[in-house]
Amino acid sequence: MTAVFPATIPQSPIYGGFTEQRQRNVTSFSPEVGTPKIRRKSTAVCVPCIAVFEFSDAQLAVFNTFYETTLLDGTLPFTWVHPRTADTFIWMFSVEEAPQTEATGSNLNRVTCKIIRLPGSGIFGGVAGHLQIEDASFVLLEDSSFMLLEN
Repeated sequence: MTAVFPATIPQSPIYGGFTEQRQRNVTSFSPEVGTPKIRRKSTAVCVPCIAVFEFSDAQLAVFNTFYETTLLDGTLPFTWVHPRTADTFIWMFSVEEAPQTEATGSNLNRVTCKIIRLPGSGIFGGVAGHLQIEDASFVLLEDSSFMLLEN
């Protein structure tokens, strides 16, 4: 079963602290003669995001335990409610870097996370067009994208 983002810490990033950019899903080929051929790479695309949270010292300890212990240093997926759509998706921390923590005041910490919304993992209520994944089966590719595997 996929881990769930801890309910005891803020569930939403700070105001203006969430950005997402869908991966480019196009490939092209230039034949010797004629116009370039352009096509879609896949029907499943990851969405890299940046989420910025503010945690108290106690909340930061919970977050660190979740990241280090529950997710084995961010290598396992987790479910979290999308801050804009309020739909539940499966996410993973980026393999490129760990969350960055900055003390911004007494008992106040800003944590910046690079996370990736996995393709086809949305809305556990079963909305058409979305695949429900209970135990995420995927392969991490060299370019930090993911490929879903069929059972």
